[in-house]
Amino acid sequence: MDYINCRFFKHTSFGYFTKKIIFVILIQFMRNYAACAALLILFASCGISGEAVLNETENTAAHPREELQGTFTSKKGVMHPVSCYGYNIGFLKTEGAENIIVCFDRISNSMDLEIPSQSIYVKGHSENKTIEAIPDNPCESGTRKVFYVEEWHILN
Repeated sequence: MDYINCRFFKHTSFGYFTKKIIFVILIQFMRNYAACAALLILFASCGISGEAVLNETENTAAHPREELQGTFTSKKGVMHPVSCYGYNIGFLKTEGAENIIVCFDRISNSMDLEIPSQSIYVKGHSENKTIEAIPDNPCESGTRKVFYVEEWHILN
């Protein structure tokens, strides 16, 4: 649960979108530019935009960042068992001949992202992802280690 890092709401829990909605509603009702500026400063000091940094810091502590490079083979849109673990997913074959499951789903616009099957560099972290058996679901239950990409580029 996220807590606002602000002396005005020190122990109050708000969701990210709740804070955004409150901010937009208050701005709509205010006509005075000075009041809008004061409100903007208040919410900025409370960490509306800082939540991503907080979550990223917590995420980095739990899942250290790694850098990998190798030849990527996409399984996006393919009926493959690894597709159960993500939409824009595939395998990265590293120089050590290790096939690593690599998922691009946590990058913005990942649904439209087309990763070519060639040498790429990726930076991100690994997590264990578990799938539970559900009736009429083609995905088998199990746990796999998945590398979630945060940054990437094609190698020359």
